[in-house]
Amino acid sequence: MNAVVVGGGLLGLSTAYFLAREGHEVTVLEAGPQLGGLATDVEVDGIRVDRFYHCILNADHSLLSLIDEVELRDQLRMHPVRAGFFTNNRTYPISTPVDLLRFPPLSPFDRLRLVRSLLACRRVKDWESLEKVDVESWLRRLSGDRVFDLVWRPLLSAKFDGNFSNTPATYIWSRTVRMADTRSSGGRRELAGHLVGGYQTLARRLAEYIEFYGGSVLVNHPVDELHTRDGQVTSLTAAGRTFTCDAAVLTVPLPISGKLLKNRTAEGTESSTQTAAIDHYVEQVIGMQGYLGVVCVLLMLKRRLSDYYTLYLADGKLPFTAVIETTNIIDPALVGDRHLVYLPKYVDPQSEIFNESDDSIRSTFLAALKRIYPDLQDDDIIAAPVFRAPYVEPLHPLGSFGTVPPIETPIRGVWLGSTKHFYPRLNNGDAVTYLGRQLAAATNAHQPAARPRTHGEARVLTSP
Repeated sequence: MNAVVVGGGLLGLSTAYFLAREGHEVTVLEAGPQLGGLATDVEVDGIRVDRFYHCILNADHSLLSLIDEVELRDQLRMHPVRAGFFTNNRTYPISTPVDLLRFPPLSPFDRLRLVRSLLACRRVKDWESLEKVDVESWLRRLSGDRVFDLVWRPLLSAKFDGNFSNTPATYIWSRTVRMADTRSSGGRRELAGHLVGGYQTLARRLAEYIEFYGGSVLVNHPVDELHTRDGQVTSLTAAGRTFTCDAAVLTVPLPISGKLLKNRTAEGTESSTQTAAIDHYVEQVIGMQGYLGVVCVLLMLKRRLSDYYTLYLADGKLPFTAVIETTNIIDPALVGDRHLVYLPKYVDPQSEIFNESDDSIRSTFLAALKRIYPDLQDDDIIAAPVFRAPYVEPLHPLGSFGTVPPIETPIRGVWLGSTKHFYPRLNNGDAVTYLGRQLAAATNAHQPAARPRTHGEARVLTSP
């Protein structure tokens, strides 16, 4: 089978890798100049660093399996990780159950209710039962009004740009279960980590494997058109070139996939039933447009701010969602002895802040950060670039589970996957690689290769 994968993010690359491993001829077409999607890196003060923050948890079984398969385990670094909570101009540790049971802003009774609500999340097995329950009602019932108003409300408001009224309880369930599964064997410390060089290390390695198996990985190739004949995909055009194919897998955000499907060039004939099915599918895809974007200030500092990897913020006056100090799990020696702090703000990509100037955003964010860390001096800051991305957090309104379009489209040979398809999983590297396996398996099931490659065939590759 000759397959084209549209999108060179980790979803597209993992899908292409699994297809190439099965013996298919695969071409990856990436619109931008760099592979990795949201996991691209950038040069800041002469050092390559991630544009946005990422971490790997020891509960990320699909991702870790892929890391092992492409022989990158020796580049994985796992560390205990600490978290803090900022409220009423003070910071408190919340890394362990003991920290929660000692959490001063809550009464002893409310602390117990908070822990109870977290344990209740872990006991839920039928997550679909939470799909039609709004997150506020569910958390108020479990933890009470005081805990909700002090802890949960500000966190949800920051994450969902002030509007979480239509968010199902599955969000908290998925997040809590994933974090709880990161604890070490003793159960007392959460573990998180990274690949040396960030996700770019994985992106490059996947590209190497795809090419080793005979495939191609092309950047600066935005796809312009999708062509079909008699209801079957035949080719795609990108950067003035035509790529013939038996199968096409779309792994770009749904707004982009929707345009490709809607504006396809159809030759020959389609049955009225297939045409109706395609039109309905396109309507589904176009209707699933709800995303939050992100505006993120990356601080490169001369010194550490704190020993917390994540500082959660329960202060609605702060303009960012959290303080993420990634060099509390990344050895600063790996980034030129700098310290990296990310200040993300999840926003509607049509909002005013998304279109503000970098200087305005930087000034506002830094002034707010000095409220939390008043000893931070301008001389401590080496650089503070601002980054944006429009399609980061897929939104899933109440009762929307069955509305996500299936990965098999009505156009024969065309498959579609996106962050919307992670649900109820969160948007992270593990969900990406899990969906990549699903897309490749579904595509391969329709046109299996004559001879899948074995893992040993690629052992000529060396670690970065």
